Amino acid sequence: MQIFYIQRHSLIRLLNDIPIVHFSFDMWTSANYLALLGVVGHWINLEEQACRVLLGLQQLHSAHTEENQGHVIFFVLQEFRLSKKVGYFTLDNASNNDTALQFLYKHLQEQGISFDPLEYRLLCIGYMINLAVKAFLYDNEIESICGRNKEDVKDLLQWRTRGPYG
Repeated sequence: MQIFYIQRHSLIRLLNDIPIVHFSFDMWTSANYLALLGVVGHWINLEEQACRVLLGLQQLHSAHTEENQGHVIFFVLQEFRLSKKVGYFTLDNASNNDTALQFLYKHLQEQGISFDPLEYRLLCIGYMINLAVKAFLYDNEIESICGRNKEDVKDLLQWRTRGPYG
């Protein structure tokens, strides 16, 4: 996988030849309480190599809303001339990610660009595995994990007595 560290204008020229770019973005708060939104572009280059680049790392001065996220993402698409090359978005389960894509849909639609925020939204498998493992290790709602099968509940409780690594 190639990771690019190049100037903006050179990256725009590079991306000009790429037919479709996929994205991931995530919102987090830094240790010094800055709200940050990172936007990463992913594509396959002409030599069929997987590539990615940080397209934006924006501090948000207000709430983590879909509108604030959507503005940053839309700005990144405009800045790098990617509005007509939007592919899939791989994101975690945060509900504001869904609504950020809805915001993006409205703005792309105004430009005559077709984009389906439901079809082009993928869930990050690493995030999903993390949620499943946390539920299995620590969730006190045993029925949400095992259902009502008493044998499964018994096995899970026995496994947990051995600690998190069993």
